[in-house]
Amino acid sequence: MAITPTLSKTLAPIPLDAFMEKAARTVDRGDSLSALALADDLAALSMNETLVKDAIEAQIDAFLQGTRQISYTPQSIVLGGGDGYYVRANIWTPPRLSGAIKEQEEKIFSYRLAHDHNFAFLTAGHFGSGYRTEIFEYDPDQIVGFIGEEVDLTLLEQTQLPKGKVMFYRKRRDIHIQHPPEELSISLNLMLVSDESQNSEQYFFDTERRIISGIPEAAYVYRRASLATLLGEIGDHASIPLLEQLLDDQPNRRVRISAMDSIHRLSNKFDLTESVTRRMLRDPDRLVCAAARQLLETGQLDERVSLSSAASVYKRD
Repeated sequence: MAITPTLSKTLAPIPLDAFMEKAARTVDRGDSLSALALADDLAALSMNETLVKDAIEAQIDAFLQGTRQISYTPQSIVLGGGDGYYVRANIWTPPRLSGAIKEQEEKIFSYRLAHDHNFAFLTAGHFGSGYRTEIFEYDPDQIVGFIGEEVDLTLLEQTQLPKGKVMFYRKRRDIHIQHPPEELSISLNLMLVSDESQNSEQYFFDTERRIISGIPEAAYVYRRASLATLLGEIGDHASIPLLEQLLDDQPNRRVRISAMDSIHRLSNKFDLTESVTRRMLRDPDRLVCAAARQLLETGQLDERVSLSSAASVYKRD
């Protein structure tokens, strides 16, 4: 289950550079649990009351100087990183608006969306009372990955991330639902990055129906797949060799499915002989095989497999 480590009682605030130096010596790209050795250090960093203020001031100064420094989004500010990890501050706001704008705000912050992660991370409350969260567990080895597929979910706990608390979320094991905090809150995340995480699946879940309900279209791996899908719409016969290379070189199955679908559509469009789909029936991945079978039998992917259909489940108009 998601781990809440016991912290030292004699912690003192530390600067960002001290944390980054410790992380560089501690994080092992091949062992996500190595991050747990930094639990005290992340808690100590969260006690640094000027940390996020300094980052925001640096960002504003970069605007004024016409340069760009720290990466940021409406929710996150990346504070720094190294080999296999980076540190970010996540801002969590209580819902202030209503109607469609409120729904868009909730989408930005992933509120009320049950989701897993294709990476492990260590998180600490830094400011405010923190968001509330429900945490479930599932076994990714027991599912194929169809949208609508039943999943055996286990509710582990309902908890909160107040200032000073540290939690560790396991890659593709822990599912959580975040609920808006009662006040502005900030968390710090030590994000662990590996080649495997860059190619692993990530899902949305319906915890009441206990199914995979969608996939987060903003996730990096699905953005890569969307390029292959787009090429199937605007490409020509010269695009097919590049798509075939994706089939051979890309470990992520969604990228391979999108490339196979685009090859199939381009072959039909330009009246070309296409044998790739039949070859993909022998792919070791069950979802890829199912997609190939659908293309051969019906000429198109159904909503259980299609990336665009799956991603649209959580688009809020």
